[in-house]
Amino acid sequence: MFKKCLVLLVACLWLAGCGGSPTSPSTATLQSAATSVTFAGKTLTVTSYPYRDFMPSTGPDTSLRVILTIRTGDGSTVPSGVTVDAVWALNGSTSFSAWTLSPQSGFEQNYVVNATKGPTWDVGMSVTAVIRLKDASGNTVLLRAPSQPIASTF
Repeated sequence: MFKKCLVLLVACLWLAGCGGSPTSPSTATLQSAATSVTFAGKTLTVTSYPYRDFMPSTGPDTSLRVILTIRTGDGSTVPSGVTVDAVWALNGSTSFSAWTLSPQSGFEQNYVVNATKGPTWDVGMSVTAVIRLKDASGNTVLLRAPSQPIASTF
């Protein structure tokens, strides 16, 4: 039994070092990310709405959630090969990156993603959101949504 556990542990460590999640950019890099980028042939921007939901119907999870909306500069549809593959929330020099991401459909030209299971930062604190966009060829770029206060639902 011990031998099987040891083999499993070694395999997990090997997988984590070989093709696991890319390393997170430094906080300084995240803070200096552009607020507008040309990517996949379109000029893209992102807006964020950070909030904590305290409504009884949501259950015990009152962690930070962020609605991210990616738009093109010309109002056309965001290219279909563009996806959000990482999100960071910054509060001063503190960052958080372990989100659950859920793309939302039905928003016409915009690409909307809900990031949930964030930190439990206080309502009213300012949050800057940074996303990493990825295109169909695997190219990536960082895009920043300027600081917004955390809202609350009660």
